[in-house]
Amino acid sequence: MVIAPLHPETRSQAAIDLVFNSLQYERLSDLSPILKQVAEAVDAFGAVLWQVQPDSLGSPKGMQPQLFVLGQWFADENHVHSVYRLPLEASKTGKAILTGEPQTVDDPDKDPDVFPDHPHLTRAGIRTICVLPTRFPDGSRGALNAYRKNLEPFGEQDVEELSQLASIVPRLYQGLADRVSGELVTKISSALPSSGPGPSVSFGDLTPALTRICDPVRETLECVDASIYLEREPGLYHLIGLSNGKLGGLARRLSQSSAGLSTWPIQNRRPLRLFDLAGLDRVRDAVRKEYPDLTWPEAPELVAAVQTKQMGPDSKVRVPVSYIAVPILRGERAVGAMQCVSALKGPSYFSEFDVKLLELVSNLVGAYWSNWLDRQESEAENASWRALVAGIDGLN
Repeated sequence: MVIAPLHPETRSQAAIDLVFNSLQYERLSDLSPILKQVAEAVDAFGAVLWQVQPDSLGSPKGMQPQLFVLGQWFADENHVHSVYRLPLEASKTGKAILTGEPQTVDDPDKDPDVFPDHPHLTRAGIRTICVLPTRFPDGSRGALNAYRKNLEPFGEQDVEELSQLASIVPRLYQGLADRVSGELVTKISSALPSSGPGPSVSFGDLTPALTRICDPVRETLECVDASIYLEREPGLYHLIGLSNGKLGGLARRLSQSSAGLSTWPIQNRRPLRLFDLAGLDRVRDAVRKEYPDLTWPEAPELVAAVQTKQMGPDSKVRVPVSYIAVPILRGERAVGAMQCVSALKGPSYFSEFDVKLLELVSNLVGAYWSNWLDRQESEAENASWRALVAGIDGLN
């Protein structure tokens, strides 16, 4: 794990504790206890780590940068951070990033720089905020925010403490991400040997191996379900890998010409990321600006399946149902898709890192699948030659 050098004479005890406690963490959701330490270091009700994404994933170049929540912790376990993204140009968090200077808010209702569509602040009773700009190891910008419910403003000592923590937290997150990526690749590589399946292996025989990789993906991304579609006949994709999540509402077969969530990445050869399938109709124009011609006929059934699995069929509490899917490529051609449904940990949606990690897995699946197809085609060609030779020998 790569972290900033720690010098006891310049680092606070909270910063030192943060680094050493982080060595025990192994999952991306462990960012939450890291942020808990941040909040407690300055007597805050909660803390959130934001990251700037210059281009919303898969969107046209030039799209306005936005801030996305990477992780959060709030003292109230029932508190849900309902704002998952902020405009960079019209928010207090964005102002801190653009100016490179810490920002404090003593009253969110009266501060003109606070993003107005921020209902979670009012619902949670947030009264004071401190925002520290930061940088991630890859150079991307971000911010570490602390929130208080009381009227006590963040003072100079609080800002200094948070400044130290803000220089460390992105590196801890990157360290977690690197560890998670390496462990998942190791698991997938052991389940899918680089030599690929032999030519005698049938399409159906591939299911156990591909199912074995769906469970590590589901566990790593901490979601309800992970699944794989692969092309069995030209333009026809079968559900060949399904994790133990065994979510209902998944089609057993897809046609390339059909419209829907699972086929869009195949048709467009690019990833798809959605924050809540239940709310797509309310943001239809924005979604289709980012993902042209996307439709979601299967969304209601997936939402109902997740709701039943997570909360029970009669629960009135609705859970966000996030979704990501990436194409499986063979050269330039899409031969299938991998998808994950409903992130389980706060902030309850998939990050850009999650999508990149799923793309990494899909590349391994694509290579494995391509090896099998190459051997099938080679075997078919050899069989044709053997039949031709046998026919000629018969004539002789």
